[in-house]
This record gives sequence, C-alpha cells and structure tokens, in this order.
Amino acid sequence: MVNLYRASLGLDTLQWDNRLFAVALGHSIDMRTRHFFSHINPDGNGSFVRLALAGIRYDRAGENLARGQTSPSSVMRSWLFNPAHRHNIENPYFSCQGIGYDSVSHFWTHVFISPPTQFKPDQAVPFLRWHDGVLLMKSSNKR
Repeated sequence: MVNLYRASLGLDTLQWDNRLFAVALGHSIDMRTRHFFSHINPDGNGSFVRLALAGIRYDRAGENLARGQTSPSSVMRSWLFNPAHRHNIENPYFSCQGIGYDSVSHFWTHVFISPPTQFKPDQAVPFLRWHDGVLLMKSSNKR
C-alpha cells in the first residue's frame, strides 16, 4: 500500500528490508509487553538507537507508529491523516522500509531509512558512544 501510494505521487517505491522489519516488529512487541506507546522505550532508547543496536547504518531515518488499526488499509489511512507520518511516507530521500505489526496489541511500527552513501565499515558512528554498557547520544559540542 505504501508503494502504491508513493507511485501515485511519482515517487520511487521503497525497498523492503528484513532488518528494518525485525527492528519494527521488535518495537511493536516491546510496546505491548512493557505497556507503553511511544517512539522512546522505557529505557530511553528511540528509533535511532534501535537501528544502531541492530547494526543498521543510514543517512536518514524515520519512524511511524499506530495502534488499534486491524488492517493495512486502516493504518495507512491513519498515517496519511497525520502530517508527520505522511511526511515520512512521502519523503523522497527514504528508499528502504520495514513494517512490524503485533497482532495481539494491534501496534504498528513503520521504519524508513536511506542507506549511507559513503560509509566505510571501519568508520565509527560519530554521534553515538558507549558508557557503562549503554549506547548514548554524543553531544555535538563534545568529542
């Protein structure tokens, strides 16, 4: 449905990515099992940290959440009604997607990325650092 919608706007379709699916499904299940509904989990980790922990590198990333919809068409209508979610769906820079749906809770997580253009495997991710076993965002004014 997302790709049909994007094609109707003249946008490139999004490539399915099983790694993004795993991150999205994991977040949907986590929201159900730990009783929250947010882009940030109870540990304080958002979508960017979840992607980094899964070893997924990207230039741009986005995430849509929904709850209560029982079909792809109903969740798509909801996302298109919300300006921020619609922006993610219509973002021409995104090229890959994964959608995780927890059928028990009806929680949906849709993750989008654009893969890195010139990332070298031995390069460190500059905005993340480990501290006491926790992955933290590094402040832009600190090294």
